[in-house]
Amino acid sequence: MKKKFHHLTSIVALAFVLMGINLFSSKHWFRFDLTDNQQYTLSDSTKNIVSSLDDVLTLRIYFSENLPPQLLELRRQVTDLCEEFKQYAGDKLQVEYKDPGKSPAEEQKLAMLGIPPVQLNVINKDKQEVAKVYLGAALFYQDKTEVIPLIDRIDHLEYELVENILKISEKEKPRLAFWVGAGETAMGSGFKLLHTQLERRFSVVDVEKKNAAEVLSEANALLLLAPEHFSAKEVKLLDGFIERGGNLLAFVDAVEVKPGLIPEERKTGIEDLLKQWGIEVRSDFVLDASNAFASFSGGAVTYHLPYPFWPKVLPEHFHPEIPMVSHLESLVLPWASSLTLPGSTETLNVDLLARTTPKAISTSLGNLSSLSPDKASELFQTGVHEELNLAAYLHGVFPSLYHQKKTALPAKLVLVGTSRFLRDNFLQLFPENILFLENAVDALTTGDALVGIRSRLSTHRPLREQDEAVFMALRVLNLLVAPLILLTVGGIILFRRKRKRKTLLASLEANA
Repeated sequence: MKKKFHHLTSIVALAFVLMGINLFSSKHWFRFDLTDNQQYTLSDSTKNIVSSLDDVLTLRIYFSENLPPQLLELRRQVTDLCEEFKQYAGDKLQVEYKDPGKSPAEEQKLAMLGIPPVQLNVINKDKQEVAKVYLGAALFYQDKTEVIPLIDRIDHLEYELVENILKISEKEKPRLAFWVGAGETAMGSGFKLLHTQLERRFSVVDVEKKNAAEVLSEANALLLLAPEHFSAKEVKLLDGFIERGGNLLAFVDAVEVKPGLIPEERKTGIEDLLKQWGIEVRSDFVLDASNAFASFSGGAVTYHLPYPFWPKVLPEHFHPEIPMVSHLESLVLPWASSLTLPGSTETLNVDLLARTTPKAISTSLGNLSSLSPDKASELFQTGVHEELNLAAYLHGVFPSLYHQKKTALPAKLVLVGTSRFLRDNFLQLFPENILFLENAVDALTTGDALVGIRSRLSTHRPLREQDEAVFMALRVLNLLVAPLILLTVGGIILFRRKRKRKTLLASLEANA
């Protein structure tokens, strides 16, 4: 009887312990995140942003109650993430969960907010049916509203929430001047996707000849894309913008790629201004052993070939201590030119953001008649291999081209020797390129708050190229390891059998 009572007491005690652990963990919970980029852990930027809200923000999650089984895990993950947000925001964040399908009036409100229902094919009682569900969210802050029309994946949700929190809590959007070529519009110059993406967080204003001075005087930053034949007046505007402490992102094409992959020199008009700062965007093309694939047509067949004229920067070739690039995993720079940079001084700091591998070459226009893959192979055999500069960040006081004695304010410049990587066709091929641009714009305007979160959206794990000696060593090792293991195991077994037999014989002789 005592034994049964002891077992019952143990069970009751264990139940109370488990209840206590469950209650404690609901208030003070934690998780172990073993993913490489801490995918399931809030970034420090997120924690700082949500914990510093000035007023109460309401986050309303609109998920249908009767979701198909394949979406139940998504709902759990969204709930966990929202509760983690609330843990750091405290009373400044209210999280509400609603099922709009229960009320036609609520569905009408969502339609006005811009959160549509999603049509899904589901199997119910061995029949395929179309289900209407809601998978959206809305943020309400003071008199402002931002929406996330569709939540279909958890890995982007932290970034989307923080981006919308920043937008909704900012008193005014930062102004970004958008200057393309010789005053073209973004829509007609191949930068439409970039323009649309930037409009989510910035007040983007196109620069034209007639409004350039006014736009630059009010802009927090200037995005200069593919400048061409700039006049002395336009160069003076750029010089004055930097002199007043402006933030400039310049993506400069020093060479042109004509139809048929024919190279041609290109005059930007800002060469003298860059020279005044100690910079040159060289009239060359960079070829690198680390590169992206490109498609080439040969009759009715399309070939996908490694194309050295499209260098691909991998993590080890980004600056490890500058947030705008330190967490990037790749950046493809089609037909890029190399940069000649000055050394840092007491007033101007120069940092190299991205570089090639040591197996890159620079080739001038005089050595090129075509940019074909065959020509790239030929150049690799005859060229001098070296590391080349691809992107740079300069910050400090820049010497003016026009006012040698006038005191200038500290300014910032991000420079890359190509603008093509931001054009619509290349953003569709290499969507991770936009991360570099968004990081750079943020770093020059609002800070690094979104940089760490955004960089986790891209996961690129390419196979590393191995030296021939390493490859041969691995191959020989692979051939020898299995036989050596078998010989070792067999030798151990044989040795143990002989020892056992010897022991047995000795025992028999002793008994005899």
